[in-house]
Amino acid sequence: MEKFDQNKNGYLEVDEVRKMTKMMDHSSGKKFEESELQVEFARMDANMDGRVDFDELVDYFTRKMKASGRYLEA
Repeated sequence: MEKFDQNKNGYLEVDEVRKMTKMMDHSSGKKFEESELQVEFARMDANMDGRVDFDELVDYFTRKMKASGRYLEA
């Protein structure tokens, strides 16, 4: 998260998530459209405060991994 939290406030705002998805675009080959970014940001921002904290980010990616079948329970 530190890598993407450019203003170092402990949260990711939509512009920082946009930059994060651009980096993911390059590694996965999938291009995120702006509308997809807005939907995914809303899914990340569980408390709807307009920013994503570390716990929200972990929860989001955990849900994505479980949905894809790539999550292994300990």
